Amino acid sequence: MHYVVLAQGLFGSRDDLEDRCVNLQKDVDRLTDNEKSYVDKVSALEKSLVTEVSNTKTLTKSCEDLQDFESKLSKKLDVAKKSYADLQQSLERSHMDAFNVGDMAFDGAKDQMICLYPTLDISSVDFFKSIVDGKLMDVEDVDGSPVIDGLDGNDASLAEVTK
Repeated sequence: MHYVVLAQGLFGSRDDLEDRCVNLQKDVDRLTDNEKSYVDKVSALEKSLVTEVSNTKTLTKSCEDLQDFESKLSKKLDVAKKSYADLQQSLERSHMDAFNVGDMAFDGAKDQMICLYPTLDISSVDFFKSIVDGKLMDVEDVDGSPVIDGLDGNDASLAEVTK
């Protein structure tokens, strides 16, 4: 009997014990549900992590490929720039060669004129002069706008002269 009184003192009445047991079972069920929910969430996070790791590897590989491609393009650009510079120099040399050929031909023509007409004064004849309205005129290109300077000192634009 002492044990029953002692047990009742520790745990209360039988109804209280049953209520506590029911509440504890509810707590156990709730914790079990929570555990299942957390296990499912952890599993989903693990799958997501695997996917993200795979995506990161793919992106890293793509980044490396792009860096290689950029490096190759940079080298091609350097080669193209050098080729462009070489072509530019070649073009400038060819312009100078064409100018020199023209200048030599002009000098040859002047020499022929002196040979044919030794008394003729051709000192005002120049490779860069043109005949405009029956006059020998200097043609200069200033700021992309041709200007004709007459032998008489009057300046006129090319558009005015050609009207």
